[in-house]
Amino acid sequence: MGLYRPILVTAECGTLTRAAKLLGYTQPSLSYVISGIEADLGVKLFTRDQRGMRLTKAGKQAIDLMRQMEELDQRLREAVHAGEQDLLRVGIFTGVSSQWLPGILSAFFARFPDTRVKLVQQRYYLDGELGVKKGTLDCAFYPGSAPSGLACVPLHQDSYYLITGENHFLGGRKSISLRDLHGMVPFIPTTESFDPGSALWNQVYQELSAQSLVDFEPMENQTCLSMVEEGLGITILPGLALRDLLPGHRLCAVPLLDTAPRTISLLCPSKEDLPMVTSVFLQLTQERVAAWKSKRPDQLPGARTERNRESHE
Repeated sequence: MGLYRPILVTAECGTLTRAAKLLGYTQPSLSYVISGIEADLGVKLFTRDQRGMRLTKAGKQAIDLMRQMEELDQRLREAVHAGEQDLLRVGIFTGVSSQWLPGILSAFFARFPDTRVKLVQQRYYLDGELGVKKGTLDCAFYPGSAPSGLACVPLHQDSYYLITGENHFLGGRKSISLRDLHGMVPFIPTTESFDPGSALWNQVYQELSAQSLVDFEPMENQTCLSMVEEGLGITILPGLALRDLLPGHRLCAVPLLDTAPRTISLLCPSKEDLPMVTSVFLQLTQERVAAWKSKRPDQLPGARTERNRESHE
């Protein structure tokens, strides 16, 4: 899919709902794509109202040129397709990178020593979905529900945890509910909180973002945990991201009761049409993640168990 096809289809359909269904997007992901294109161009291409999506004056002026560019993009993809056989492009995010990828790549290169793997760090989770749909990624690790039109192979259920300082009054809890946090302690957001493709965006951040003594911008996970360690507030992060971060910190990880875990999957085009290298990467990923889950400790480092909870008290 070319860069401007979402604009062309939305202009033809007149509504996000119809365009998203035709393109195989969710409405939030399509809106995200259009906003990104508008930001890159520096103009508004659509006006959004109750009647749907209508092209602005700038949008009408640009639409014919976008159609021409889509045609050229397709011709370019066809011309270079043969040269892409020895390259695998994989979308990744924090947690997957350190916990799973080394073993997966080791097994992959044993099978395909001459294939180059390009790892693309995803700024937002929706980038993986869009990359696979546009053809700029061959597959992507993805922590969300399966988008229509793509194969989404589940790998791991990743629970969320409340993170507090070691001596925080909430750190001794065996588990905790979100409703117990309202109005009690400052919440420190991470980039995970601000990601519109993250479960934290709807489930947590919208409710807790006002509870802060300092106007925090979303920050990288390690910095956020250092803030929590100094007693400036609490935060919430998924378990996979925490496995590398908790050791060495004076922190507690308390399981959340009423926040659904994120499902981490490998996203790719229809499995029936996969090139061999992508199909093998998918198979090896499933095998390596299954082996990782069979060997990993059930308890996060620093998480409260009944035993250490009693000793803490």
